[in-house]
Amino acid sequence: MNAAAHAVASAAVPASASGGPVGAPGWRVLVALVSAHFEVSKADLCGPGMARVVSRPRQVLMWLAYRWTPLSTTKIGQLLGGRDHATVIHGYRMIDKNACPEADDGRLLEAGLWAAGWVPHPDCSQLHDGDAP
Repeated sequence: MNAAAHAVASAAVPASASGGPVGAPGWRVLVALVSAHFEVSKADLCGPGMARVVSRPRQVLMWLAYRWTPLSTTKIGQLLGGRDHATVIHGYRMIDKNACPEADDGRLLEAGLWAAGWVPHPDCSQLHDGDAP
């Protein structure tokens, strides 16, 4: 995790300290974290661009959002510029199955969220309800 992403993860108040459940970093925190780590603007992450420099970080965001928020794949797609839920499922699977180099970045960001107190240890059972999409 680069310095900017580390600052985003550690500057925000963990959900448990603000009264919410651990494991709920929220959409805005995840967008800011991925944006800072990959040095991609928030507008580009949620915009129509399909260049790999934007699409891979967007897939990391899909993966993190599905794992650590209560958002459905449909809602995640809507927040990412009106993408279809099948696109979110594909993005999630690309990261989850280590199908691209950015998968390691996703796990690094998740570890940073854990270290900052945002989420429980990634190996615990407090992940998104249900099986992977």
